[in-house]
Amino acid sequence: MKFLGKILRPLGTFLNNTRKIIVNVVFFALLIGVFLIIVHEEDLPEYASGAFLLVNPQGVLVEELTYVSPADRFMQRSMGNHPVPEVDFHQLLATLDAAINDPDIGGILLDLRYFWGGGLSKLSALGDRLAQFRDTGRPVFAYGDYYSQSQYYLAAHADHVYLHPHGSVAFDGYHSYQNYFRDLLSKLHIQPHIFRVGEYKSAVEPYSLNAMSDEAREANQAWIDTLWAEYLKGVNTQRQLSARLLSGRIDDFEDAFTDANYSHAELALNEGLVDQLLDSDAMRQLLIEHAGETKDGHSFNNIGWQDYHYLSEHQKRNNLYPDAQVRLIIARGTIHEGDRQAGAIGADRLVRQLRAARLDDHVKSVVIRIDSPGGSAFASEKIREELVRLREADKPVVASLSSVAASGGYWIASGADKIFAAPSTITGSIGVFGLFLTADEGFSKLGIYSDGVSSTEMPYIDSNRPLSAGAERLIQQNIERIYRDFIAIVAQSRDLSVEAVDEVARGRVWMGKDALDHGLIDGLGDLNEAIVEAALLAGIDSYQVTRATSETRGIHAVIERMFNSALLPYAPSEQPLSPLGQRLIQQVWHDIQVLDDFNDARGVYSRCLECEPVFN
Repeated sequence: MKFLGKILRPLGTFLNNTRKIIVNVVFFALLIGVFLIIVHEEDLPEYASGAFLLVNPQGVLVEELTYVSPADRFMQRSMGNHPVPEVDFHQLLATLDAAINDPDIGGILLDLRYFWGGGLSKLSALGDRLAQFRDTGRPVFAYGDYYSQSQYYLAAHADHVYLHPHGSVAFDGYHSYQNYFRDLLSKLHIQPHIFRVGEYKSAVEPYSLNAMSDEAREANQAWIDTLWAEYLKGVNTQRQLSARLLSGRIDDFEDAFTDANYSHAELALNEGLVDQLLDSDAMRQLLIEHAGETKDGHSFNNIGWQDYHYLSEHQKRNNLYPDAQVRLIIARGTIHEGDRQAGAIGADRLVRQLRAARLDDHVKSVVIRIDSPGGSAFASEKIREELVRLREADKPVVASLSSVAASGGYWIASGADKIFAAPSTITGSIGVFGLFLTADEGFSKLGIYSDGVSSTEMPYIDSNRPLSAGAERLIQQNIERIYRDFIAIVAQSRDLSVEAVDEVARGRVWMGKDALDHGLIDGLGDLNEAIVEAALLAGIDSYQVTRATSETRGIHAVIERMFNSALLPYAPSEQPLSPLGQRLIQQVWHDIQVLDDFNDARGVYSRCLECEPVFN
């Protein structure tokens, strides 16, 4: 042992010294950051009258930024490791609203190279703001080396769309594909035990089949065709595209490609997707002509959208607002029991936010903004119950459905007085399923067996033990009971019969217009309509919209402030990730995350896996 100690002691000393150095470096870096914040507190961004607003979002458009502890974020950036970037939808929307009412902003440039896309309902809301800006008589320009489909939807709302002469525009429709694992599980000797109600509740199919069922194919084809029709409607209203591009037929596309001499850029120009082909230097000169030149003569007068948002929020803080509030609470992500940070819905955290709104005398009504494919059935019910308590306290609740509010997401919405959705919102999927994976056969191949005793005949569920027939009966009966509870809750909240709800439930996914026709929602509208309705229900004319406050405190709050300031802007990689790379990362991460999310203590879920993600 002494000999071993002599060998390991230098290694231990080295690791301890390294730890001290890292701690000291981080400590002094934080001190410098705090000092810079204090020194630059009033060093606000400036811009010349007539400057263009540079809208260059970097990442995936989300309702609420995924929480990463400020300390972890600091270490990630210091090591050059960036997580999947995200863009706060509400922050970008507020920035465009401010620009619409600011005559000193001379125009907008959309630089979408680092934009990863987002749900169509969010893109549509941003597109509406761009159209409102154009209505003031000021120009909106879009420029890109190439455009993904999501990028192009926003670009189409510009007055002028420019493309690099060797660029391209993706225009290939929406797709919904999943990986299926039945044969893989079989080879690993893992047995999936699946329980569900509803022939359209296909969330568990990847674990029991190698391909999509006929019922899932029918339902998925219906909603994805509707989603694509909404995309085309939004784009074609702005651009008046050619008929052969809109047809979606490969023969029509090949004809257009041939006419363009097999150039994707020429095809985009010929078919009306873009207005002109320009290289980056010609585009810079065009922008200088419209916005003026910077002092160094290297660029056009502009202010970045994040700096502009910081400035406009600073100016808002100096204004007086009425005491009456409409509280906006975000429910984004998979629904879990317990506590989860932003980026997922933890029932306990969301209930705390709702309870705080109920106990705050200034809050007169609540808008819950839901962007969720569902998750834990029990957690969904806990959140719905808190919404009911709000209503019982005479505080109206309006649910605003974002891109997806399916399964457990719709379960939550059923606790509101009114429900609004966009035409492109994916909703419904009213159904329940259970999933357990056992690997007793796989363990036995390795020579590992499970045996023991029990004080009762009640089922003991373990991955190394087979699931008994009695246990399967009990679980299926529980699933069916929760489904009956689900449709009963919906029937009561929507003033429908249980039979009518069951007819449109069974796990079937509906788009916003269809959901309205079936009585699942009260109207088609975006977040603004929901806020106006919440104020109307509360009987208030003068009010301010407030967000749930951050729970970050102490030194973490100081670091958070440092990262949210203009001192440490997000630095994108040297080259934007290709659409294929983005899609691959999203698919792999989705498959891993799904298994991690199956953590309900009762194994019962109300979730729509095929609903996420569908943007590209």
